[in-house]
Amino acid sequence: MREIQKEIAGWGVGINLGNALDAIGGECAWGNPKTTEAMIDMYAEAGFDILRIPVTWNLHIGEAPGYPVDPDWMDRVYEVVSWAMDRGLRVILNTHHEQCAWLKTTLADMPEVLPRFCALWQQIANRFEHFGERLVFQGINEPRVEHGEKEWEGGTADVQAAVNVLNAAFVKTVRMTGGRNRERWLCIPPVGAKPVRAGMNAMILPKDDHLIVTVHSYSPAEFIMEHVPENSTPYFTETAKEAIREDFEVIKEFAEQTGARIMITEHGAVTKVLPDGSRNDLERAKYEQFFLALAKEQGIPAVLWDNNYYDSGDEWFGLFDRSRLICNSPLVLEAILQGR
Repeated sequence: MREIQKEIAGWGVGINLGNALDAIGGECAWGNPKTTEAMIDMYAEAGFDILRIPVTWNLHIGEAPGYPVDPDWMDRVYEVVSWAMDRGLRVILNTHHEQCAWLKTTLADMPEVLPRFCALWQQIANRFEHFGERLVFQGINEPRVEHGEKEWEGGTADVQAAVNVLNAAFVKTVRMTGGRNRERWLCIPPVGAKPVRAGMNAMILPKDDHLIVTVHSYSPAEFIMEHVPENSTPYFTETAKEAIREDFEVIKEFAEQTGARIMITEHGAVTKVLPDGSRNDLERAKYEQFFLALAKEQGIPAVLWDNNYYDSGDEWFGLFDRSRLICNSPLVLEAILQGR
């Protein structure tokens, strides 16, 4: 596994600029402040190697046949990417919540979806072509049919086939723009970006020397996700460890069978309140230590999901406070940096 990953194993650890440029309705639509250079400084100075910048393009795409991206929006995305690149970070730029609007994933949708999808990526690739290899493109975030059959369990055969079509179109479109895009690292996901055998084994990987399969690991939900439901736990247990081991076993099997490089572009655990009223930072630190040790063992770069929510809003994944420019959980940050 380490041999498969050797070209990207040293990329280190990363963090997501979540719920910002990807917010549906505009950069500040989900309650977060506008991204500033100082925020990017905060991530770089904290010690992160990678910044993933999720972007939702839907409201900024014009009509057929050209589907032009609003120049002001493209400039804004370019500005934030440039700040991160100037600070020596590796940047992952994607299309994020498009499936909520137009990026449907059934074969019947492809005649309508593909022209827009390819036009979008052609414009992105052309605008960012001059950046070097530290800029990585990720075609789709979590392609799936929302609330559909097997949404998070690998999808149906039809959805799997549609995702393969989209992944192939993404790679071909970017490569055709030439220049540095001929050898830029490109990321493609399985259905839902979830590491389950059904979805990963259904992938048809384009023949490309600079391709990475990206997955998201949020196992087990009882520890990782909701901080309210009765079945939620704030403690990192042996059961949680076993669920994480299963994710990595699926990843390892797939990599060894296909020779594919793997990156985890989202992982993390929400902040929860313990019975004594304190927050479960120690438990989340244990999680990061365990998770990143497995990732490092396999040579897999891993990127933390951070949405800037810490004590309000949905899903408290906020490791940093972007308004005050401070870390909410230094113990968790320390564990992450030790896992590089």
